[in-house]
Amino acid sequence: MYKILQSSIFMFFISFFAYSQEIPNANFETWTNGSPDEWTVFNIPTVATTVTQSTDAHSGSSSAKLEVISVGGSPFPAYMHAGIANLTGFPVTQRYGSLSGFYKFSPLSVNDALYAAVIMYNSGNGIGAGTIIITAAASGYTQFTVPIEYGSEDTPDGASIYFVVADSADEATGTIGTFAIIDDLSFGGPTAVEEEIQSPETFALHQNYPNPFNPSTTISYDIPATSYVELKVYNAIGSEIMTLVNKEQSQGRYTVKMDGTSLSSGIYFYTMKAGSFKQTGKMILQK
Repeated sequence: MYKILQSSIFMFFISFFAYSQEIPNANFETWTNGSPDEWTVFNIPTVATTVTQSTDAHSGSSSAKLEVISVGGSPFPAYMHAGIANLTGFPVTQRYGSLSGFYKFSPLSVNDALYAAVIMYNSGNGIGAGTIIITAAASGYTQFTVPIEYGSEDTPDGASIYFVVADSADEATGTIGTFAIIDDLSFGGPTAVEEEIQSPETFALHQNYPNPFNPSTTISYDIPATSYVELKVYNAIGSEIMTLVNKEQSQGRYTVKMDGTSLSSGIYFYTMKAGSFKQTGKMILQK
């Protein structure tokens, strides 16, 4: 009995270690020049520092603090990510079912929010994603979980994670002084393919992620039955600048990448049409 228990405990720690270690610097213990190693932050030296190392840790000695700050009297939101820049993410080896971690959140307005999102890739194509938006204050460390939904049967070979502290309706702004602290990230256990195949019952166009983005972002949408789908991108004055989808597709959840390398910073809109369904979303390119 002791050997069985010992073996079970050993396998639990091996599994937990594997889930956590695939996320780079998952507990934010290592920093270089004011930034967490293997993460990208929107810090501009001498101008804007929105992500800092905090000694208020859930475990270990440090964590990541994201704070909306003032730049020239205007709010500048906090943003950090791992694995987004190269469109393939950091390496993973399993079909994880969720992203978890611990946070504190101090919103100074009812409109402030902490966004947490994860994208799963296979050969550079987005095959799964999950997003949560937290608006309630949390003065003590609280666990969050982001369920990951998949749109294909493929096993991911890459992942990206991002966090934003900003206004809940407009990720380009927020309340100066609002902050969140993030620590101890981990992936949840592998999820069976058959549990994750999407069979949507209604049309839906989802918010792009990440948002703001630079230079690429992912858009997902649901189709309840075979339909001819158009997904187009427009600039702020309504001119069409890009067609992402223009074909017949069967029932399911789909993801498509948009590359904004050739575009200027600003607000853009993406519109999906399928039969009588039409929906538009707003996104922000921030270079």
